[in-house]
Amino acid sequence: MTQPNTARAAFAKLLDAIAKGDAPLVTLDGKPANLPEHHRRQLHVVAYPFTGVGAIEQANRDAGFYWFEPESMRFFGTKVLRYFGAGVFTTHETDPMGRGAWSIRVASADGNVTTFGEFHSFGDGRTATAAAKRLATLLDEGRAVLDDRGQVFTLDA
Repeated sequence: MTQPNTARAAFAKLLDAIAKGDAPLVTLDGKPANLPEHHRRQLHVVAYPFTGVGAIEQANRDAGFYWFEPESMRFFGTKVLRYFGAGVFTTHETDPMGRGAWSIRVASADGNVTTFGEFHSFGDGRTATAAAKRLATLLDEGRAVLDDRGQVFTLDA
């Protein structure tokens, strides 16, 4: 088992490498990746291993965010579907025209929720579930995962 100070040092080293653009990034399929040349400032999302969506919701409210408020969820037609660990969960949203699609969400320690990739990027729940499972696994393995918008996701040590 890794000692806490060793884990923190490794995490700090990874964050430093991400800031310098030297991090060993992977895509969701586990293939090595680099930030696109046009990306001058990447967004780094540090996921947190909550015990479930209820804990994310509580942290979100405690931080003064409104992501899980019933009015917000009704407005966007959001349904939280499943939690996969490493702060990763899936949602299904229905737009005002009645079209529905799935998204992968990632929660930070303060309960802030970020979309992995594009909003509504999955046309069916099976594909969204498989991708969310893969993301949670990569994060649990300590990998830095790059999405198609240039966001880098890591898991809090």
